[in-house]
Amino acid sequence: MSNDDEDRLSALLLKWEEAWDLGDDIPAAELSADHPELEQSLADQIKLLKSMNWMKQDAADDSSNHVDEDDPLIGETLAGRYRVDSIVGFGGHGKVYKAFDPELERHVAVKVSKTVASETQTDELLEEARRAAKLKHSNIVAVHDVGRHDGQLFFVTELVDGQNLADLVSVGRVKPSEATRIASALADALQFAHEQGFLHRDIKPANILLDHQGRVLITDFGIATTIDKIENHRGGTPGTLPYMAPEQIAGQVQLIDGRTDIHALGVVLYELLTVELPYQGRTPTAVREQILLRQPKPLSSLNSSVPKQLEAICLKCLAKHPADRYRTAMEVKQALEAPASISVAKFGLVIIGLALIVLTLFAWQPWAHNQTTESVGFPAPVVRDDVFVFDGASRIVTPLKRFSPATMEAWVKSGHTDTGCYFIVGSDVRTKFGIGFGICGSTLSAETIPKLIRSEATVQPGRWVHLAAVFGTNETRLYLDGELVKTTQPTRQVNPESVFVIGNVGLKNPIDFFKGEIRSVRITEGERYVESFTPDEAFFPDKQARLIYDGKHLNGSLIEDLSGNGNDGKWESIVN
Repeated sequence: MSNDDEDRLSALLLKWEEAWDLGDDIPAAELSADHPELEQSLADQIKLLKSMNWMKQDAADDSSNHVDEDDPLIGETLAGRYRVDSIVGFGGHGKVYKAFDPELERHVAVKVSKTVASETQTDELLEEARRAAKLKHSNIVAVHDVGRHDGQLFFVTELVDGQNLADLVSVGRVKPSEATRIASALADALQFAHEQGFLHRDIKPANILLDHQGRVLITDFGIATTIDKIENHRGGTPGTLPYMAPEQIAGQVQLIDGRTDIHALGVVLYELLTVELPYQGRTPTAVREQILLRQPKPLSSLNSSVPKQLEAICLKCLAKHPADRYRTAMEVKQALEAPASISVAKFGLVIIGLALIVLTLFAWQPWAHNQTTESVGFPAPVVRDDVFVFDGASRIVTPLKRFSPATMEAWVKSGHTDTGCYFIVGSDVRTKFGIGFGICGSTLSAETIPKLIRSEATVQPGRWVHLAAVFGTNETRLYLDGELVKTTQPTRQVNPESVFVIGNVGLKNPIDFFKGEIRSVRITEGERYVESFTPDEAFFPDKQARLIYDGKHLNGSLIEDLSGNGNDGKWESIVN
């Protein structure tokens, strides 16, 4: 499938999802009428989404537009106990009913799947439901039972009389004090669930309820995960795209923990305060790129009434790396409930600290065009065994102005094991797309103007690999160990307003510093590679090379350019 077809398919799938959220299931044939060649692929993707999302509709959905008087379950008794009275909502792969439990004389919510379950699957569900039923917390919707009816799975939960946060946000943003109260209650519930060994993985406004007394409740703990285990034979629900954390986007299941739910809590808080999602895009692919690569707008730019302290809490929850978020939901709750004022003593220390920083900044002198010396020093390069060692806070700045067509390549041993995006070689353009390549999650990726490109090629940490990117006239190509692993559209025209850098594009940017070793780098004018090739073990000067660095040729703090063009580089590190 071509890149254009992939973009069309993503756009059609997004259109289907938006309609589905409103209760309309548009057939694939109708959606793809202008592009019939995409019908089968679209139908397959829709089927996959339906299979994963049936449990993600909460029990407080408005039923006024979904009444089905002919529904065969209405009036039926499930498992000889639960009398189904009416429909209260639709999920992606089933329905939500209001039912009556005569044994305990109470109304309940019953979520019924279209999935036909075996006896073994039902046993798994029952075991998981028993675990979920132990989550007794005032801010968690209780799970009462699970069973089968004519082969269909169903869950029985507490019925909440009220609305969900999606309804609340739909009528306007929430006052900071109310948003703080809601977020604090959510953090308290998450902390309790995490301590019991549960992760939610799909925190979003539609899964958060407010009853008529204002009590905040989270729905579906344990339910979505259980269904995903049974239907997809793996242990984590894919979540809902705009609320997913980078580690979910990258498919790094082993990195998903309580901080994944904290990221989603940050998205919900952002939405409550601004009525906007922090990550937006025209297509699902664009949203994924935003989550992985871009920082959200400051909340105060969208709502001037948001206190700076609350904004800082929200943005910390949204940190790209789990390690940069709050460690636990309890820490989020404590931060939300801390006094907003700063003591005079602390204020004085802040002023002194700022003064020292300012003095430090004036002490450093800038070396290269378009660079900032804010919190940056220029020590000698860190080299071990004739290779550059990047500690996650260092980079090399070159005087070579960016250009295209161009070929960038490097011998790299990555030290990253998480899901962030790490810059290796490219143009120094902050907070917007330039040209360059790096690693996103664990895959070789590149930036073109105007989009991020991700290959399917995995860059294994801890071993030497040759990475290359060709930014050509007609296409962009990515290579791993000389093998062509991605071909896509060319970058737009490149203006020489910035220089090439290695290791990062500087401070205050959404792309993380590289951590690991780089043996050598070469930047070439033109398209050095067209097909797969055998990488050079060492880079030597030729007519095409504009810059060559390795760890053997240094002159104090300067990295000597071996190409003969005089483009010596400068090592730059953050000053702690």
